[in-house]
This record gives sequence, C-alpha cells and structure tokens, in this order.
Amino acid sequence: MTPQEAYNKAIDAGTRFLELEPIIQQDVYYAYCYANYVIQGRWPEVESTIQQNAKWAYWYALNVIDGRWPEAESTIAKNAKWAFWYTYHIIKGRWPEAEATIAQNSEWAYCYAFHVIQGRWPEAEPVILQYAKFAYSYAFGIIKGRWPEAEPVIQQDAQRACWYAQDVIGGRWPEAEEVIAQSDYKEGYISRFFSEPVITKDQCAYFEWEKAGAVGFFAPRKLFEIERKESLIDIMIGNDVCRQDVN
Repeated sequence: MTPQEAYNKAIDAGTRFLELEPIIQQDVYYAYCYANYVIQGRWPEVESTIQQNAKWAYWYALNVIDGRWPEAESTIAKNAKWAFWYTYHIIKGRWPEAEATIAQNSEWAYCYAFHVIQGRWPEAEPVILQYAKFAYSYAFGIIKGRWPEAEPVIQQDAQRACWYAQDVIGGRWPEAEEVIAQSDYKEGYISRFFSEPVITKDQCAYFEWEKAGAVGFFAPRKLFEIERKESLIDIMIGNDVCRQDVN
C-alpha cells in the first residue's frame, strides 16, 4: 500500500488508522495532510520529517500549529518564497533571520518590502531592479516615484515601460520609446500620449508635430493623409511625408 492509498483510506473512514500511519509517514505531503485533515492537530511522530521541508513546514505551522514553529524556522528561512509567506501569515512582522535569503529573490524581496516592511528596502534593491516586472512595481507601489537606477531595465520591457510612463512618470518616456515602438503596446502608448488626427475623405490635412519633441519612431513628422481617418501608428512612418504627397 502506498502513502496515498493509506491516506485515502483514512479520509474515507473519517478516523485515524494507527496501523497505516507508518506508511503515511513515508511521504511528507500525505503526512501533512493526515495531520491536518484526519488528526486535525499536531502529529509529533512526523514533525521531524516535515520540518525538513520548507513548503510543508510552512503549511504545517499555518494550519496545524496555527503559529510559529521554532524547530522548523531554520529550514523555512532558507527558502525565499516560504520564508516570505511564513513572515506574512505567521510572524506578521519582519523576520531578520530570513531577510538575507529573501533579499536574493526579486519577486519575494518586492513582496517583503511591500507587505511586511511597507517601505523601501535598500538592501534588496540591487536584486529587485534586475527584473522589470518587480522594478516597476517597486517604483510604483513603494517608492511612489521615479527610480533612476532601475530605469535602464524597465525601459527594455515594453509593457512595464508603458505602465511606468503612465503610472510613475505621468507622461511620455522618450528613452523607452524605441522599445515600445517595436511592441504590441505602441498603439496604447500613442493613444495615451499623442493626439490622434481626424481626417475625412474630402479633407487634406497637414500636421506638424514639432512641439512633441519625440525621438526615433515618435519623431516629429509632416504628415499628409487624404483617404480616411487613420490611427497615428499607421501614419507615423516614412521620413518627411507618409502615404502620399499632395500636389
């Protein structure tokens, strides 16, 4: 009989099976489940096994012990993900012993700064800024302003660059526009930060965008259009004149 089969038999019966417990103890997952759902309390015989597994030690502390589990903390503290969750749900405050581990993981360092410290965490910033996703979130949610050290990374991710321009800068971000122009986010960026010309079939309009001060793809253009209304992304091509000249 496997640990899963032994556990399922106990679940189906709704009671402990002492003769099956040595089998269940062989698998840390089913050992945790057995303690939580069958015994519905601590299971001392298996704790030395569970406390060697950061994930199930965290769940055991949360759902079975309902509090800190000092004997397992040295294991949990070595895993950034489960150390964060242990801190957030169980300690409910900073956990200095785990911070060196958490600070080495961009995702969980950001989560720790946002949810636990609730402010900047300088020791973790060199790691957080390595990934645009978490660098943007850190700037927007924690710094609440521009983060110059992270901008070279953020501007290489078109999606986060657009969000950073809108949510953090509050305007265009010329340094990121070359990357945005090559992405699926260019139309959203244009519609957010550029006026869109309205052209009718019977009109010929001349647009000069020199006040925009754009660079690269978004550089000032003299634009001519006569057939129909086009999105700015469609007409911002070519050098001086796009679509067709007007004689």
